[in-house]
Amino acid sequence: MILYYYLTSHHHYARPMYLLEVLEVRRSICYVLYSILGIALPALRTARAISERNSELMKEQLTYWTVLSILGMIELLCGLLRLYQNTAPEFRVMLILWLTQPEWGGSLQIYTLFIRPVFEVYEDDIDKSVEKYRGKFWTLVLRQLKKLAWHIAFEEEDGIVAGLMAFLGQDHRIPVIL
Repeated sequence: MILYYYLTSHHHYARPMYLLEVLEVRRSICYVLYSILGIALPALRTARAISERNSELMKEQLTYWTVLSILGMIELLCGLLRLYQNTAPEFRVMLILWLTQPEWGGSLQIYTLFIRPVFEVYEDDIDKSVEKYRGKFWTLVLRQLKKLAWHIAFEEEDGIVAGLMAFLGQDHRIPVIL
């Protein structure tokens, strides 16, 4: 009733702010549902499959996690390219419900129709690319982590060493040699 009042009232100045708040509440609720239905419950199902050594349930869960990972990469790419900004947050929840329910078999359908055929055709190319870029990727990651650690520790004004020296009441601009 309140939503109807705000949507139909003549107070145009109040409507956009209220709609943004409603959208944020919808997004928050959908995020919680996605986290529970798409991450927590499948993780529990996976743990149960492993502890019971149920190979059929393990296969089902492995298929789900594979599909979810690939959809996550696609979602990340689409987000970077701003391709789905106006998608309803409820769509993700419905997709997760379809993927997680064994009686609907959504993850098995996506795996069988899309992922497995691509993987069968390009498996060798994927393996070669992974091997080719794995070393370069980790070298880049480690280089960036070293830079980050250096800045966190030894930044002149905000670093950990500067904070300790200031705390101890000493001049924190002493040269540090690593």
